[in-house]
Amino acid sequence: MKKEIRKLMIDKRNKLSKEEVTIRSKRIIEKIMKHDAFIQAETVALFNAFGNEIDLSGLLTLDKIFLYPKIDNNDMNFYIIKSNTEYVKSNYGIMEPKDGKILNDIDLIIVPLLAYNQNKHRIGYGKGYYDRFINKYNPKHKIGVSFDFQYIDFIEDINDEPLDDIITDKEDNL
Repeated sequence: MKKEIRKLMIDKRNKLSKEEVTIRSKRIIEKIMKHDAFIQAETVALFNAFGNEIDLSGLLTLDKIFLYPKIDNNDMNFYIIKSNTEYVKSNYGIMEPKDGKILNDIDLIIVPLLAYNQNKHRIGYGKGYYDRFINKYNPKHKIGVSFDFQYIDFIEDINDEPLDDIITDKEDNL
């Protein structure tokens, strides 16, 4: 079932124009900036948008320590990013920090997702990187970001890690 949900949501997301992704991403950024977990956080793990994912790069100008993920030997680590950070394309086609300082002690992790349910569980791309990272390092706050159409009812797996909150581009969240 998750495979079908992934395909459905990727197809829906791919139908958005670049302009629509930009508008929706800005709405989400505005909501993130008002969220208590973001306001209180010193270290914030983001993701580098891939395809028509939500683009959170507008947050990078704020006074926080921001991190991007990189897959190292099948483990995900977060690297501090700066204005001069160099990026390389991963095996998945995602731009990752080339090198830098790893910091896995994170106040807030903002997680990409393909779908989410009423229990704040997410469906990702199926590799389990975020679930394993969250289970291992237990960031203080875990927030998923989503377009409003990515909500769907599904039964989560026992290994799925729930998020603390979901922020969407819609007015009302969970």
